[in-house]
Order: sequence, then C-alpha cells, then structure tokens
Amino acid sequence: MAKNWDVIGHQNITKYLDNCLERNRLVNTYLFYGNKHLGKTTVANKFAEKLLNNDGKVSTDLFELKLEDDSKVITIEQVRDWQRWLSLKSFSGGYKVGIIHEMETLNRQSANALLKTIEEPSLNTIIILISSAWQELLPTIVSRAQKIHFLTVPNKELKEELSNKEVSQDKMDKIIDFSLGKPGLALKFIEDSEFFDEYLKLDEEIGKVTELRLAQRFKFIENYLTGKTLQDNNILANNILKHLEFNLRKRLLNQLDDIKLFNALTKLEDSKKLLKYNIKPQLVLENLFINI
Repeated sequence: MAKNWDVIGHQNITKYLDNCLERNRLVNTYLFYGNKHLGKTTVANKFAEKLLNNDGKVSTDLFELKLEDDSKVITIEQVRDWQRWLSLKSFSGGYKVGIIHEMETLNRQSANALLKTIEEPSLNTIIILISSAWQELLPTIVSRAQKIHFLTVPNKELKEELSNKEVSQDKMDKIIDFSLGKPGLALKFIEDSEFFDEYLKLDEEIGKVTELRLAQRFKFIENYLTGKTLQDNNILANNILKHLEFNLRKRLLNQLDDIKLFNALTKLEDSKKLLKYNIKPQLVLENLFINI
C-alpha cells in the first residue's frame, strides 16, 4: 500500500503526485483515466486531502461534481454551480480543489462550459477530472490536462495488499481472479459477501454457456435480462460480457488456438461497443452467442 496514501497499488502515480507537491510543480488540471474500480477516485480524494492539508476532514475548499440520482448526464447547470464555487477565494487561504467524477457523462454543452474554466483557471485552483472512458471526452479538454493513466494492479501485489483481510485462502484466490487487477472490485467482494456470492453464481452459469445449444443460450439471455428499462438491461448485458471475457481468457486459452481466442475476444469487444450505442442488449448478446 502506497505510503501515507491508503491506496492499493499505483505507487508510480502516488510517488509522482508526492513529488509534484514537494517541489510545488502542480498543474491546474489533472485527468485521472482508466477502467472502473482501479482506484482513481480514491487517489483523487487522497490527493485533494494532501493539497488541502485537512487529514480527510470535510473541507469547504473541496467541491465534487457527480451525477445526480436517476440522471444520465451532468448538466450545464451543475457545471455552472461548480464554476461559481471555484471562482470564490479559498476559505483557508490555500488551494481550492474541484473534482469531477465520470467526466464522460458531461454532455457537449456542459463540456464546452467546463473548457473555459480549464483554459482560464482561478488562482490556486486544482481541478481533477476522473473518467473510465476518456476517449469520449472533448479532445480540447484532454489536451489541456495532465493525463495520469491508471492500470490494473498485478495479482501478486493485490494479494499481498489484501493479506490482512479475514478471508479464507480459497475465497481470496477466487477474489483475486475475479478482480482482474481492480482493487476496488476486490474490496467490494470482501466487504459484500452477497455481492460476491451472486458474482460467483453468475460466473459459473456463464462458464457453461458456451457448452449449451443455441436455443438454450437464448433462453439464458431472456431469463437474465429482466431490467425494466433499456439502461437496466444495458448494465446487465455488460455484466454478462465482463464474466464471459473472464471465462474466455481463463478457460479457452488452453482450449483454442490463438486465432480462435483472438476472434472470440474481438467479437466480445464489438458487443461492448454496440451496447454503448444503445443497441438492444438482447440482440447484441444473441449475435455474440451465435458467433462464439
């Protein structure tokens, strides 16, 4: 665990940020990007804590902007409120820190409004942008930020960092495998037994899908996609893809030649893209299950 950061992995990132703080070589805008559950938010909050020197206490000099409940986008009204707050002087006389979570959920209007703040930042203002889909961000925003890429944590390191947790060896081995190098997901498995049990059950079911006849595969999809809305089923479908990818990488490496494995994983990646374009999840999964 990185010294004084309470973060699993990412020592290269925390060391870099510590050096920036020690040498006072800070930039106005940082972009933390990488897959979900890697620790971007944890590092951002800890970085803000160090900037504000508040030991994790609630600070009036920190404003986090995120999706509101039941909303799909961060609105321009939210961005403008955030900008007004950033324009005020620090209550403590030091830095003001603004964090924006899930940057990819800003619509075009909101992103353009944000761009002005990034181009003309207030004095002693640090902005931290967090995204798991940075390719979807406004290029002019990306180009003006210090980009920090979060990668997966090696299994060996993840296991060492979690060795103090009261979990059986067998369960810990499964948690490490399922986490795919994502500390946030590993911690959720440990802290939420029901979530882990459901995950394990689904993984076992999906592990058998490739052995089923096509009609049975379609029935599996029909039974699993029980969401009330397209968005609900989109989330469920992505969950299936996540498990299927894990199974393909784990089980089929020893059963398929490299070309077949590559083709199966390529089709899976294509399915992820189709879901992003709001194609009906059932059709996406059926098409994938026909071709693997």
